[in-house]
Amino acid sequence: VRTSAAYLRRTSATINFTAGYMAPELLQEGASAKTDMFSMGKTMGEVFGHLRKLSVDLAEVGSDGHVLLSGLTDVDASSRPTAPQAIAHVFFAELFQWRREVKKDCSICLGTFLRSEGGECVYNHFICAGCLDNLVDANAKEEMRLRRRRDGLI
Repeated sequence: VRTSAAYLRRTSATINFTAGYMAPELLQEGASAKTDMFSMGKTMGEVFGHLRKLSVDLAEVGSDGHVLLSGLTDVDASSRPTAPQAIAHVFFAELFQWRREVKKDCSICLGTFLRSEGGECVYNHFICAGCLDNLVDANAKEEMRLRRRRDGLI
């Protein structure tokens, strides 16, 4: 009896899903990256629908958004985009624009770096990773010195 129970546990699986978001092939083939992409498309469709109900202008979604949505919810799983393909879609271009490798000048050392080699504030001030490390280190040391003075350790 124990052997058959162990076999049953190894050979059966539970698939959880929300009916309206279920890819057509889910019950026959099981969960996969393609079924997840279908669910993402259905979720995006719901968000667009709720925005419409709130009278939000969906002109910005445009045909790019509808093309992506159509691809994500394609009945043919092999036609659906992968997650990296969906993120690279023109619909998300503005969202991921920060990822572009743009050269920036560090506000502290004035060196030129790729944007990914530092950080940038909302005012477009860029600081390279080396200068940021030095700044954090100097501020941390000053904070510790002030704490020691306050606690009477100096």
